[in-house]
Order: sequence, then structure tokens, then C-alpha cells
Amino acid sequence: MRILDELSTFLAFPAQFRQVGQDVLTLDEHGFALLPSGETGKKIDLLFTALIHGDEVVGLEAFNLVLSKLLKLQNRPTISIGFLLCNIAAAKAGKRFIETDLNRSFAIPNPISAEEQRAAQVASIVDAASFVFDIHQTVEPTESSFVIFGHDENLIGLAHHLLPELPIVTFPLEGFSQGGKTLNEYAAMVGARALSIECGQKGFSTEIAEQTVASCFQLIAELESPSPARDKKEIEVYYISKFIMNTPGACLTLGMTNFMAITAGQVLGQRSEGPILSPVAGRLFFPKYGELASKSPELCEIGVPRKVRI
Repeated sequence: MRILDELSTFLAFPAQFRQVGQDVLTLDEHGFALLPSGETGKKIDLLFTALIHGDEVVGLEAFNLVLSKLLKLQNRPTISIGFLLCNIAAAKAGKRFIETDLNRSFAIPNPISAEEQRAAQVASIVDAASFVFDIHQTVEPTESSFVIFGHDENLIGLAHHLLPELPIVTFPLEGFSQGGKTLNEYAAMVGARALSIECGQKGFSTEIAEQTVASCFQLIAELESPSPARDKKEIEVYYISKFIMNTPGACLTLGMTNFMAITAGQVLGQRSEGPILSPVAGRLFFPKYGELASKSPELCEIGVPRKVRI
């Protein structure tokens, strides 16, 4: 079973790094940080997270490739870099989650489900991070990979600088979903800069993993040696402004994909009282079907193009 092989490979890295004289900080059973020589604190300059959803496995695949490359470097990074796998139980079961969606389980006062309790553990690690890069994949196919985070013009500028080839999607700072707080939102709440990347449809993929590895090293290089100030310019982002809410019996038209272009008035699905029409033109994100739709307050989101000067 490939997931078990990839997990075994990941968990072997701390010992391998220690053998070559690298300082390693244990974060928890499924996470560790590589520290610059002589550093003993628990501060993490850059925290990579993956497997927030157990079936979004390319993050683990990318972790192992990143760590393999770092292990071979003679001059290792001068910042502390953490690697954290979040929902191992779901990954081993081949499921998105076991009880509740981990990426809607942060900042809950009284955690009950396994994912809510795990979110509290992950949050305690995120508390020590200055920058969080959360690796995701979409459930349905996507017409493009994209980065997504709460609408912050300073972060938009950094995301565009780091990953200029990827579209940027932002959501209202008031919240991404009525289903609960995401890891990205929690990180921002405690003062970290946080980007999430949706790097293709769920499943292992060498091509997607290698693209993600390139993004990880771009981020490491930028945090080690920040680029000088850049000339101001205007770019386009997709701001999630409309949420198509779920109601009993409602469903989306089959075959809708992430980042697909939609027009105002386009039929997106059906409710008991009639068709679901798109209120605006833009791009569609996170369409949900079947069991996933039954457990979500939203059927999909719509991002509208917005010009931002960075």
C-alpha cells in the first residue's frame, strides 16, 4: 500500500538527518523540524503541512522529495523548517476524514471528534510558526492549480512573487466556510503568514509532487533571503464573494470542475423550487457531490475577478 510506504519513508528522515549532524526538533509523532546549527528553540520559521485531508496525498509525496533533496545539500537552509502530517488515521483509511472535516475543526472551544482533537494538537504547533504553507488537492478535477488564503494585499503580493505562474484565490477574512475554521484561517488568527496551495486533483502524482517541491524551495529561498522591494503593479485575483448554500434535496449539475469559468445566470444545479443560477460571472470552486455535499453547508463557491495593486 503506497501510503504506508510513503509514511515509513517520511518517519525515517529525522534519524537520517541526525546521522549527518543536523539538529532535529520533534513536533509530534508525525512531525519534526530541521533547525539551523546551534539553534535549540521551538520557533519554526516555515511550517509545511500536509494530509489535512487524508486522501490528498501528494503533499506527503512532495515532503519526501523535499527532504531527500535537503539531505543531500552540503549547505542546508539557515531557517528552521517544519514538516507536519495532520490526519494520519484518515490517510491510512484512504478517506478524506474519519469523523469530521479536520480543515473545519480549528478554534473549536470544546473539541469532541477525533479531528477536532487533532486540530487542537496541530494548532499548538502552528502557534510556533511564522509562515505556514498548507498543501492540498481538490476533490473534483481542477482546470488549474491555485493558491488560496484570506484576502490580504500584502500576502497577495508575496504569493504572486513566489508563485507567479499560479492564479491567486482569496476569501473574505470573515471566514471561508460556515462549517468551521480552516488551518489557514487559524494560522492567520495567531499572526502567522499562511498560504494554502491546491495543487491538482487528489491522489499520488509524480508531476504534481515535483511542481509542489519547486514551490517549496522557492518559499525556502525567499524566507532565507527576502527579495528587495518590487515596483508596484496591478494583478488579477479571484475573490470568493458568493457561496451557493446547501438545502435539503439540492444538488449541483454533474461534472463541474474547479476553476471552470461560469457566467451570470448559468444553471449550476437544482433545488426543489427550481434551478440554482449563478448570481455572478467568475470561476467556480470546490463543487461538492454525494456524501461530501451532504455534510457541507455549501455546495460550491464562486470567485469573481478583482484587480489588486501590489
